[in-house]
Amino acid sequence: VSVNTNTNASDYIKRLNQTYEFVHLFVHSYYYEHVFGPGGYGSEGKVNYTQISNIYTKPLFYNLYACSACNYVAQDNIGTHYLFSNNTLAVIGSTKKGGMTMNSYFYNPLNQGKVMGESFRLWFNNPLHGPKDSSSQGMCLLGDGLLTISM
Repeated sequence: VSVNTNTNASDYIKRLNQTYEFVHLFVHSYYYEHVFGPGGYGSEGKVNYTQISNIYTKPLFYNLYACSACNYVAQDNIGTHYLFSNNTLAVIGSTKKGGMTMNSYFYNPLNQGKVMGESFRLWFNNPLHGPKDSSSQGMCLLGDGLLTISM
């Protein structure tokens, strides 16, 4: 969903009840919530970790370009709540500001049948940005890295 009028918290929550294999979310966030709308002030609504835990989520995999969403040292981080909500098998996200840049280096291997962990490793070690790039630092994979998407 990339139409601005549809990109809001209530629409996102409704879509989490639908069957998707993979959700790639670009949204302003804190470790405990997503804030929709320009500037990160939540003018289009907010979704917090309790809401994620209390709805029947159907997507299997998430890539959260959502600052600090997977900060696994923070109690009640939203990434972990995605992971333990119903059907979720793996969540990719950042433990700090930012998210997965140059994501084609992750999605191309995944599309070629590589497992999630190997695709993540190939993306992370890509010489065009690599582990020394500040945008790559802090990225993590929560869940089962031995799974892949269906083709």
